[in-house]
This record gives sequence, structure tokens and C-alpha cells, in this order.
Amino acid sequence: YGATYPAVNNSLEKYEVVTVTKVGKPGTQAYLSMDAKAGDTNIKVSDVTNISVGDRIRLDINSKGHGVEYVTVKAVGTASSRATTFGAPTLGPDDDPGTGLELEKPLKYNHSSNLPFSVQGTGIDFEPATKFDHSSNEPVLGLAYSLELDRPLAKNHSIDEPVYDAASKAGYHGDVPADQLFGGPTIGNSGNMTLRDKSGNVVETVNYGAIVDPWLSEGYQGDSGFGEDKMGNFAPAPVVGGGRNFGGPATLAAKVSAGRYPDGADTDDNKVDFKGIGVAHLYKEAHAGDQTITISEVSFLTPGKFLQIGGEQTKVGTVGKVRSEFTEMHWGDMVIKREQKVMDITLASPLRNDYPVGTAALDNIPTPGLPNRY
Repeated sequence: YGATYPAVNNSLEKYEVVTVTKVGKPGTQAYLSMDAKAGDTNIKVSDVTNISVGDRIRLDINSKGHGVEYVTVKAVGTASSRATTFGAPTLGPDDDPGTGLELEKPLKYNHSSNLPFSVQGTGIDFEPATKFDHSSNEPVLGLAYSLELDRPLAKNHSIDEPVYDAASKAGYHGDVPADQLFGGPTIGNSGNMTLRDKSGNVVETVNYGAIVDPWLSEGYQGDSGFGEDKMGNFAPAPVVGGGRNFGGPATLAAKVSAGRYPDGADTDDNKVDFKGIGVAHLYKEAHAGDQTITISEVSFLTPGKFLQIGGEQTKVGTVGKVRSEFTEMHWGDMVIKREQKVMDITLASPLRNDYPVGTAALDNIPTPGLPNRY
């Protein structure tokens, strides 16, 4: 509680703790899958999950001439076989529109296919009653896990202090002791980290992975739009993972880092000051004994360059030419061809283990306690 907007990292989280007495349904946001006309008492929608009779629907996006319309659900049917989004604005003859949602009263206005609607859901009941006001978009954290200790705590501990077990695999376990451990908030694929002095003045800040807090961004922000070089000025996030071409989202990795290069570089430009370990991914499976692998196109690999695949360290032998591979995605009647630039490289020594598609190949490893190496 106590959040101010825009909600930025200028204060420590404050929580009220309550006990859940009843669990209802979460909210739903989906889209109209067919045009809805004034006077209609049925709307075809892309999703009916968690929608109940009596729910109040917020329909439209403040369209010119009439704005948002509120309607009440009389009966819940089935969803359309697909949403009319992503370049396919209308349902085809082979698509099932579903039976949709029956409304208690006719619509007052026209609403186009693909416009969004939302239902708040029935939420949760809890006790005791809240003592403070809470704004929309504030986090709700389930205290699902607790530890029983063998003796009482000797002192007080603030929220977000790390709970660290040296015997477990969680967290940092390098040979060089960490200068700072973070217990929270959760660090994801993008975020902002800010350093303040005792008076609360910002002395340093970095957006990583994306522009998360615009007012705390550093560097020229004029390049915006589509494409990796047009998304604003931020430091790279230390991530590896599947991505769209490799079957899963990018994830934080314990053996990948991003940092200032050279050490201490500070020109108040996140994109210039911070570098990340180069990451490629296996485009095809690699097996023990292989000395040639196929990876996604990268520009940082050269003959003799260090390379780590899984737990194996080797060097690049030769780098082949870039070529195109194509995959097909089927969406209803639509077939989308996706092009991926790939390249073959030879290794200085054969692989010792098998690796699946999407395995990361790194051009360096973190060097805690030593100069950054990128």
C-alpha cells in the first residue's frame, strides 16, 4: 500500500497481511470475435474462461461517439474457435463463432470485431478488513511458503532480505564472496536498479532488458520503434533461453552476466556503458562426438574465440557462412513461414555430451572479483 503514480522504485514495499476465507474467479480480458451491433443481446467472444452469470462486462476502448459500454451477462456459452487478432480480423467459413455470451439488455452501440472487453471476476474474500487504501495494479502476494526455525530470531529483519542457505543451489555460489545479495523484489528479464544516497537522491540507475522506468533511463532515447536497435536505451539483460525460434521464453541464467565494460565505465548511457556475454543457441540438436554445430546467426564468434556449451568449454574452429532456414506456423487456415538466419561452426574439440535445440552457446563466462570480460 502507499503507492504513488507513476509507480516507480522510490520506496520500500508495504504490505497488509490478511487471511483468505473464500476464493472466487480471477478477472478475464478477451476480444470480440465478430462485430456486435446496437440492439444485439449476444456477443461472440474469443474467451469465456472465468466468466459467470451476473458478471458486469466493460466493453470497448472509449471509441469515438459513445465510449465504453457496460453490460451484464445473462448466460455463458462457448468461445469462438480463434480470436480475430494478429492480421486475421474476421472469422472464416471454417471457424466456429461459438455461442458467445447472452446479455441481460440489448447493446446501445456498435462495437467492431477485435475490440477488447474485460470482466473483473469475483476475486477473493479475506479477514480482517483492510486498514489502508490500495490502488489498482498493486501486487497481491500469496504467503504460500513458510519455514519453522529451530530457535527464535535474534533480531528484526526487513522485507526483501535474502533467506540464504549455503548448502542449497539457490542464489550465487561463486568462489568469490558476493558484495551484495538480493532477496527481492524478484529480478526478471527486465527491470530497473537504482542507487540512492542517504538523502534519497538518485546517484545511479540502470534499466536492463527494456525501458521499465522511463524517468530513470540514461542515454539517448530517440531511436524507437520496431527492431532490437529501436527499442530505447537500456543495458542488456543476462538471459539465455528458447525465444520464439527455440520453443520457450528467454530466462535469467546463473552463468551469464551483464556489466560495465571496461570496469567502472559511466557515461550516463546504459547502452554504451553495459555489455553482455554473447549468447547463441543451437538451431539443431548436437550430439556427443560432434565437432560441427548449427547455431542462430551471431556476429561475435570468430576463429579461436572461447565458447561454452552446457558445462563444456572449447574454442571456435571455423565460422561458416550465414544461410536461411524456414519453419512453418499454422494458424487456422493461415500458414506463416518464419525465416531464421543460421550458421555452422566447427569446434576445436568434439562435444562430450548431447544437447537439445535451444541450448545456449556462450562466448564468455562471468568473472566475479576480476575485471569484466566481454
